[in-house]
Amino acid sequence: MSLCERAASGSALLWPRVLLFGDSITQFSFQQGGWGSLLADRLVRKCDVLNRGFSGYNTRWAKIILPRLIRKGPGMENPVAVTIFFGANDSSLKDENPKQHVPLDEYSANLRDMVQYLRSVDVPRERVILITPPPLCEAAWEKECVLKAGQPGSCHTPDPFPSLSGRCVILPQPGFPHQLDILLGGRQACNESVHFVLESALMDRHGCHID
Repeated sequence: MSLCERAASGSALLWPRVLLFGDSITQFSFQQGGWGSLLADRLVRKCDVLNRGFSGYNTRWAKIILPRLIRKGPGMENPVAVTIFFGANDSSLKDENPKQHVPLDEYSANLRDMVQYLRSVDVPRERVILITPPPLCEAAWEKECVLKAGQPGSCHTPDPFPSLSGRCVILPQPGFPHQLDILLGGRQACNESVHFVLESALMDRHGCHID
C-alpha cells in the first residue's frame, strides 16, 4: 500500500525506528556532516532515526538508563535496529578521572548486559550493532585540553582503542550482535555497514528495502 493509500484509508503513518545509543560521539552525530545525520538522511521516509546520545556517559551508566529508553512493546514500538557506541569515556584514566573510568572486564560485562537486555525486550541480536570505541588523536586531545583547561593534559589512556575495541570485538560470537570496527572502516564504511544491517532487519520484519 502506498503512502497516499495508507493516509486515505485512515491508517496511522508509522515508520520503523532506528535508535542510536551512545555517548557524546552519538549525541553530536546529528551535527552537519555527522554520521547520525548522514544515516538519517539516507533513511528519510523509510525509518525514524532517534538520537539517544548522552555526553559523558560510560557503559556503567548506560546500562542503567537503557531500560528507560526501550521497553517491550507491540509492533512498531520496538526498534528495528539499535547501535551501541560507548568506550570513549570508559577509557578515562582511573587516577585522573575515576568517575568515568571503567575497567576492561566491567566494560565487556556492561556491553553483554545491554545486549541481553535488548534481547529480553524482543530486540534480537541481529538488530543490535556494536560500534568499537574510536582511537585517540593525542595531538588533537592536547589542543582540546589547553583550550578548555588552559593546560595540556591527558585523562584518557594514550590509545584506548586496542584494549577496549578488543573487548568489543570479542562479543560478536554466536549469540551476540554485529560489530563495526571504526578504526578499520572509518565513517563511510560505518554508514555502509549500518545500512546493510538495517536493510536485512527491515526486509525480515517489514518486507521493505532501504535504497
